[in-house]
Formats: sequence, C-alpha cells, structure tokens
Amino acid sequence: MILEVEAGSGVVRLDPDGLAALGRAHAGADSVPEGAAAEALAVPGIPEALAAVAAPLATAELVVASGALVTTSRAWLARGAGALLLAVHGEVAQLLPVAPAAFPAAVARVVRLGPRRTRRVPTPVEEAVLDDLAHADDLRRSSAYSELGADWSWVLDVRWQGGSRQLAAVDGSAGLALVEATPGSASLRPATATEVWRLLTRVLPDDEELSD
Repeated sequence: MILEVEAGSGVVRLDPDGLAALGRAHAGADSVPEGAAAEALAVPGIPEALAAVAAPLATAELVVASGALVTTSRAWLARGAGALLLAVHGEVAQLLPVAPAAFPAAVARVVRLGPRRTRRVPTPVEEAVLDDLAHADDLRRSSAYSELGADWSWVLDVRWQGGSRQLAAVDGSAGLALVEATPGSASLRPATATEVWRLLTRVLPDDEELSD
C-alpha cells in the first residue's frame, strides 16, 4: 500500500489500496487515523474530496496517451466539491481536491490545451486506428500516432445516473482536432483551443440532467 503526504506541499500520493484505506479513515470505519492517513486528512480540501469519492453525483475518466505512454486519471464530482485522482506512474496517483467549477481547468491542464495551429480540413479515420491511440502495445500505438500526424490524444468520459458525455481529441504539432464518431464512421474535425475549452465547460451534467 502507498499512502504518503509530501512535506511542505501537502501533496497526497497513493495507490488504490491507499485510497481505500484513506476512505475508510475518513468514514471512521477504522480507529482514530494515524500516520499518513491523519496527515492526509489534515490537508485542506481532502476530507471534502473523499466525501465526493464516497457519494458522487458524476464520475469522470480521462485517458491521455502518446506514443510513449498511456495514463488514466479519474474524478468524482459532488455539489461544491470533488476529487481528481491524477495519474503519476503505474498505479500511483495524486489525490487533488477539485470543485466542479474548477474541473474544466483541471482537465485543460492535464491535456495541455492551449493555442495551436489548426488542421485545415476534416479527415476521415478508421475506428481501429482511434482504438490504437491508447493501445497497450507500444508499436500499435506509435503507428496510430504516425498515421494521424498527432503527438498525443485524450478521451474524457463523464457519467452520471441516467446519462453520459464524451469528448475526445488528438493534438500536437500538426494541430488540434476533435474526434467525431458516428456508427460506422469517424473523423478528425479541426478545432481551436477556445472551442474545446467551451465544450469542457459544458461537459459536466447540469441540474436538470442530474434530476432526470
């Protein structure tokens, strides 16, 4: 089990077992928290983040991939509070408090959203190539990025009771493009960082969607 708090910064790093142990400590399932668990619970925002993990209104998974690696980060969002489990390496991640209003900015930082040249025209792409962008096999993954002229890609899946929303893109020196898929076909549509940012600000469910 990994559960540690960086001295000075208060950064909480843990693995799945560490998250489970911290959740139990927060819920009071164990005895009085000691050691790293007590230190983590004293970090501002961490108790609220753990409450969101325990009872989220929406969850999110963010897969960021390149020819070199694939990382998966996760988030749990409640009203006014949330938690981002930001992938570091292997099963180790940072647990970060993130309010729903700050979630789009957090995603933008992770995917390195910023001013970019725009691809000129939409480009049809085979679904198998898109699947290979985050494939476990390094060769298949590298081949997919070479074929699409991309340096990295990301897929954001948001789910809540009664609904879901997905946003996917490829990015890099050749430009930023959104992945648009319909049954039987897919394409890369040129997009600006501003457009993608606006989509990120609308990716979480609103009150009406949560009440359905």
